[in-house]
Amino acid sequence: MKALDLLPAVRGTALLFAAFGLATASPAAASPPSCGDTLAAGSFLLEADLDCPSGNGSGVGLTLTSGANLDLGGHTVAMSIGGSGTAILVSGTGASVHDGTITSADTAVLVSGGGQNHLRNLHVTDANVGISLRNSDGNAITASEVSGAAVDGVVLESSNRNLLDQLTVEDTSGIGPAAGIALLASSGNVLTRSQVLGSQCTGVFVRDSSRNIICGNTVEDTQVFLGGPAVDILLRDASTQNLVCKNQVSATKNPAVTSDGINVGCKDGCDCNLGGAGFSVPSTGATGNLLVGNTADGELRYGLAQSPGNPGNVYAADQATGNGVANFAIDP
Repeated sequence: MKALDLLPAVRGTALLFAAFGLATASPAAASPPSCGDTLAAGSFLLEADLDCPSGNGSGVGLTLTSGANLDLGGHTVAMSIGGSGTAILVSGTGASVHDGTITSADTAVLVSGGGQNHLRNLHVTDANVGISLRNSDGNAITASEVSGAAVDGVVLESSNRNLLDQLTVEDTSGIGPAAGIALLASSGNVLTRSQVLGSQCTGVFVRDSSRNIICGNTVEDTQVFLGGPAVDILLRDASTQNLVCKNQVSATKNPAVTSDGINVGCKDGCDCNLGGAGFSVPSTGATGNLLVGNTADGELRYGLAQSPGNPGNVYAADQATGNGVANFAIDP
């Protein structure tokens, strides 16, 4: 149990920010931006809502480069055509976006390259992808809400050592395969004190990702879609040495809509039977993971499950009750 004592969530958010090299103070705001602007180092305050041209789908509402601090001032950045374009693009290092709404885009917020950027106090809604990190390390996404994403709420691709703390991700609509929060080929990330509610297919999806900390979260009512199994927390393929601890995963609706609480290796199928060959079938290679102190209740199939070919995982002090097929189905 000593691993739990080392969790950043236990030691407080301030320590997390120090570990990720992020400051919590915001410099004074300056000139207001307009659609299409590229914001360099400095502070900017949005003084009115922006409805930015989507163009042919490649339009970008605002671009932040290194050191730019954008205070949305409670206002909204949207694209003119729903599901098209990128509302806010963050590139470089040390930029921040906070305190407002970002909506109506293909990707609401894209952080591409660079790192040590901070997204906080945001309401992100009605995009195909809410927040996307691509090849970007050491960022923080905190105290934000993502709702109504058509595919993924928050997705990390080849992005390492990022902090996701106090997020609410709700009701991804699942034209998918979809996930509330997805870690894809991304390692050393921390997901804590967050809620993932009513996603389609997968609540928290970890694929080919290692040494992540996923602790102290609530993941509920991940929905079966097109008849395929849905999982609250899924580790599959070469996902190794992850710490999954003190999460509450459960089906609260009556009748239940979620197949499994936590599934390592996609036992008996998962991911709503979407995503092409090999994506929905059981996988091997998820090894050396530590699952401790999780609670899984009321799922249609399994509380905690593991498919064959994923050896060396450790389960300790997990609890499961009232699951339809078995509370624990841990294959060697």
